[in-house]
Amino acid sequence: MFALYKTTRYGFHLLSSKLLNRQYTTMQIVTLLSSIILVNSLSIYPLVREFAQRSHASSITLLQCNSSESVELFRMLSANFSGTIRSVELDTGNFAEHHQRFMAAEHSRLSLVLELNCSRVVELMNFCSVNGYFNASYRWLMISRSSLRGSLDLLSKQSLNIDTRITLAVLDSKRPQHSLFEVYGTIHRRGGQLDVMQVGIWKEREDVVWNCSSEKYSMRSNFKGITLWTSVTTIGIPKNQPLLEYLLSLEPPRNYVANRLGYRAILLLSAHLNFSAKFIKTSEWGLDIIGTNSTKGVIGQLQQNMVDFSTTPLALATERLGSFDQTIEIVTRRIMTLFRHPKLSGTRNIFLQPFQNWLWFGVLATLLVSAAVLLLAFYNERHRGLLENCHFILVTIGFFCQQGFSGSPSIYSSRIIMITMLLFCITVYQFYSCFIIGALLVLPPKNIHTLDQLLASNLKMSIEEVAYNRDYFNRTKRPIILQLYERKILPNEYGFVNVSLGTALVKQGGHAFHCDTSYVNTWIMETFTDYEICELQEIELYPIRPLHMVLPKGSPLKEPFRVSIRLMMDTGLLQYYRRRFFLKRPPCSTDSFSTVQVGLGDVASLYLLLTFGVAISFIVLAVEVIEFRVRMYLIDKKLHKFGWID
Repeated sequence: MFALYKTTRYGFHLLSSKLLNRQYTTMQIVTLLSSIILVNSLSIYPLVREFAQRSHASSITLLQCNSSESVELFRMLSANFSGTIRSVELDTGNFAEHHQRFMAAEHSRLSLVLELNCSRVVELMNFCSVNGYFNASYRWLMISRSSLRGSLDLLSKQSLNIDTRITLAVLDSKRPQHSLFEVYGTIHRRGGQLDVMQVGIWKEREDVVWNCSSEKYSMRSNFKGITLWTSVTTIGIPKNQPLLEYLLSLEPPRNYVANRLGYRAILLLSAHLNFSAKFIKTSEWGLDIIGTNSTKGVIGQLQQNMVDFSTTPLALATERLGSFDQTIEIVTRRIMTLFRHPKLSGTRNIFLQPFQNWLWFGVLATLLVSAAVLLLAFYNERHRGLLENCHFILVTIGFFCQQGFSGSPSIYSSRIIMITMLLFCITVYQFYSCFIIGALLVLPPKNIHTLDQLLASNLKMSIEEVAYNRDYFNRTKRPIILQLYERKILPNEYGFVNVSLGTALVKQGGHAFHCDTSYVNTWIMETFTDYEICELQEIELYPIRPLHMVLPKGSPLKEPFRVSIRLMMDTGLLQYYRRRFFLKRPPCSTDSFSTVQVGLGDVASLYLLLTFGVAISFIVLAVEVIEFRVRMYLIDKKLHKFGWID
């Protein structure tokens, strides 16, 4: 049986199904309440009150033993405490059955009061130890009438860690006072030691005198050389290179580098907090086993609480929030889509770009009409056949291409049409040539800034072959991302590539590469020219994610790691390694308004046109030669037939 009390402005209510189902007189209820257990005497009320104020409690749970004064103590606490007071009888079976409700501390600062001389206290503490009720979410006040050594022997068997908050009040056998101690450990499952510190004295009918507290970070920053287990990925480690040799390397990064930064942070933490680390190697992150019972990868090790923390930092995402706890952001990982911006991002040929399609058709129609009028004018002037004057079509094309004419038209109509054609061709040519010069010799504005513009461009696209990229494309519901994946990545033979090939494709041009820029920048600095660096542009495919040092859910190391990492960042130690491993993109050293070189790719279409014209000319030449040979053969045969040849 258990009894639950809740304070109100008028006192408290007894919530018990057994009491509600029976009819009791007032005297019977008072007698029953006086038999409910709490602590050994009402004299501990000042200590409980001071403890509640010191721990800023919003809820108090009193674990009962054998006391007849619990009702009066409830009345006294209710008059001075605005939160909730609960009383639970130390019946192990009932407590185990309802412990999740009793110990719920998600939305309150829960304090618990326990007398260590109860008969079932060992069972209770073992149960609380197994279920993790000695962590930072609970403030315990334990009152003991035994010796300090006997109380500590009991506590040493429990899972007390660096975040444990236990205040132990031990009755002095020689004087009528209680000595107050704060008790905590390091990491119990790794063989951590118990730490005890006297923080105050309390005499009956007097206020509690607090001298100090062990809950300060400076008091709990020494792990006394214990060995903690940590997982680290082998991603990015070259073959035949030892793990520690790679993690200690300060060479410029060429592939995944977050584990090297995490290792440096762990070295600083271990020196500051006085612990050593045992590394458990994993081959991957384990993003595909989130929420399962698997132990694969870093996330699997964290989910199953097999390691104390992860050397490999991880980014936060919605689906990962239930798998681990984060501490402090140690670096921001920039995963961007990188490409050399084309001079013209459209799909049309650069030499057709100056005019719209309908304008090109208008220019062609104007030239054809002008050639026809000029042909008729020369026909009327010289009275020759139309086929003999067809070379004026070539003259018209020459006008458009700014070529001269050696003829001398005599009639005014021919002169007028030729002058008009020259003016038209010069004007069109000026517009056309200005655009070509601007497009080929001056850096154009960069107009690919969004994923929609990237999708509409003629750029091909590749993705770095790492697990978190595939995981993102498998989970995302964004339509534009799915269109990019279906139209630019799946049809591409270089859909998923390593960083060296992806960087080479970007250098070649016409290709976008989605990658972690921290180590891609090393390849850019070593292989790209200044002009190619100036052409680089980035587009954000998914938001920039900060990397955190992560621990298993509910880890006692969360607070000391968080504060220690913050101190390392304030002193600049972590920033030094962050700059070494997460490089920035080299700056553009070329003036954006200066002229640039014209490459073969810019005028490749002209070479194709020339090749096509040469091929056509050879075909026509072959036809002319064959026609000439056939005609000569027929003439010779005809002369032989009539005997005209000697």
